[in-house]
Amino acid sequence: MHRFGRGAALPASPWSPLARRSFTRKAAMGKVVQQRLRSQRDQLAGVPRPRATPRSGPSGPSPVPVSPSAPPTLFPSPVHALNLPAEPTQTPVETAEGRHPESQVSLAHNPRPMPAPESVASGGHRIEWFSDPFLLSDRIHTLLQHGAGHRVYIENLVMRHKGAANTQVFGTLIAGMAKVDSVLALKFFREMKARGLTPTPQTYTVVLMVYSKQVNAALTSSDLVKAHLADALNVWDEVKQSGLASTIHLNSILTVCSTASKFGGLQRAMEIYKEAIDNSAESKPFDVDIVTFTIMIRLLSSSGKDPTTILETDFVNSGLRPDEALVNAVLIYLNSTRITNDRRRLRAYAAAAFNLPLAPTTKATYISTPILDLLEANRDHMELSSQTLDVILRSVLKSRQPLTVLAVSDHLLAHKRANLVDEGVARTIVQAYVETGRLEDGAAFLHAIAHPLTRFTHARGRTGFTVADELWTTLAAAAVPLISPFDSKAWTKRTLDLVASSSAHPDAQPASSGPLDRVVMRTAANVALVLGHAGQLPEVKIAGARFAALWAPYLVQCFGRGKQKQVSGRGNVNFVTWMIQLAAGSLKGAIQAGEAAVREHFGRRTIPTRSRLKDKGVVVDEVEALKLAHACPDFVCVEELDEWRASGLMFSRILVKLEAKPEVASTQKEL
Repeated sequence: MHRFGRGAALPASPWSPLARRSFTRKAAMGKVVQQRLRSQRDQLAGVPRPRATPRSGPSGPSPVPVSPSAPPTLFPSPVHALNLPAEPTQTPVETAEGRHPESQVSLAHNPRPMPAPESVASGGHRIEWFSDPFLLSDRIHTLLQHGAGHRVYIENLVMRHKGAANTQVFGTLIAGMAKVDSVLALKFFREMKARGLTPTPQTYTVVLMVYSKQVNAALTSSDLVKAHLADALNVWDEVKQSGLASTIHLNSILTVCSTASKFGGLQRAMEIYKEAIDNSAESKPFDVDIVTFTIMIRLLSSSGKDPTTILETDFVNSGLRPDEALVNAVLIYLNSTRITNDRRRLRAYAAAAFNLPLAPTTKATYISTPILDLLEANRDHMELSSQTLDVILRSVLKSRQPLTVLAVSDHLLAHKRANLVDEGVARTIVQAYVETGRLEDGAAFLHAIAHPLTRFTHARGRTGFTVADELWTTLAAAAVPLISPFDSKAWTKRTLDLVASSSAHPDAQPASSGPLDRVVMRTAANVALVLGHAGQLPEVKIAGARFAALWAPYLVQCFGRGKQKQVSGRGNVNFVTWMIQLAAGSLKGAIQAGEAAVREHFGRRTIPTRSRLKDKGVVVDEVEALKLAHACPDFVCVEELDEWRASGLMFSRILVKLEAKPEVASTQKEL
């Protein structure tokens, strides 16, 4: 049986008269379009159109001479129109606002056709026309992958295609342009609606996320934020009226309101949220999900509102399964408050969700039993992260329970979960060891997590001081004052080995290190505290003084960067100030201890000069000076003491300027 069925018409052969006639018609129409384009180019370029030479014949004058060897053309064009000079293209120039000028110009409805970028690069002037929306969409996608350099041509390409630029083409254009230029993406969205096209649900989602970026970029201007928020709410109303609204659109508009929470976004977000969870509505086009509750909890937390009501009522009644992001958002809020019951709730939630030894023996009345049961039932579906663990341990340490922190640390090591220990978690656990006085156990803990810390350091590409150096010197700075000089030899020896290594030099620190580099500043301060302690030997104190004098220019440079941060308003200025004050005070104390050791050694004798020591064959370079064998008081000259005093004067000036700031004391208390 024939595969086309009985009585079915056979397809036309490629060489049939029907196919040949269709091919000839398409080719003729293509020639017509190209000839019309050449004529239009001539008119725009100001090229005079040549007049046809009349000739007499039996049918009257003919407008165009006909060659016997060439077929007649329907739309004649001059020969020189094929080699017109290329039209000047606008080169995108970055402005002070960071946006290209062409993205600020309104879209033209009748743009001049521009040649393709590839054709211009090769010296040609080919103009692209597409009758298939799929091909036009694919072409736009290809141009967007090449970066933002073709945005002018993309705009021209879309605006001169009235038929092929349909809903899918504009959706591809807006989605790609949202990653490059948010302003131009919104202009294309308005042009799409002006043409009477209905955006797809995916396009609405992209537009709402673009408005979130716009609000985040304009937080310094309340008028711009309110304008963007109003536009986003109008888009949300349009989505609901079109019947295309979904949970994704709900989460997108809540994200926009969360970004503009200080400018009326909190009130609008609460209205939208209450409308979404209203079960009395006859028809609900969308439902809330776990992301909706997470956004609302973070929004209320950032606004100073208690989000646990949503967690213990709406979320429990929703029947959804909690995840780690939701629990983390609740724990961050409970850690930010100063209410004792909130910190107790934090420990109860964390113990129920992640099976940590934190929960109290009895359940208190202020803790919701349904939410605890829900967290315990879904414990296997939630994975504890380092960020969440850091929030939990810092809250427990604030509650003056360092033993509970150490219990969690032992629990992690016993269950082979040392990979959760990052910088923040390790600092909190080490601080708990310091507060309990279990310094040897702290050293054993650092030895147990040496591999995760080394892996983290290598991932950051650090040079100079590492996180392990900071944590170990923190234990050493706490151990030296508490134990006898004989017992502190091991701590001191390792600190001296660190000082004598190449990583202790300021030039070995990473280029980005400054007042915000906690590792460098804390390690330098701890080393100065260990070597400058009153119970140390004179040689150790001299090595500490030389270390402090070596780091004086680095700290002065950090202090200058800190003032720039304060002027520009970027970064945590109080934290920067406190770190500089801590390092300056420790280094100044090390210099004073070293100078006192040298003067006590010489007594009434005259301290030799550098030239006199050189005559005796005593020459100590900068690298060897930090070693204990060359830190003898007899190797110190008057010029070196003057350098120490100059460095101490630098530290004193920094401390005087920082002590005038009252926020330093409050920041130190918090940290």
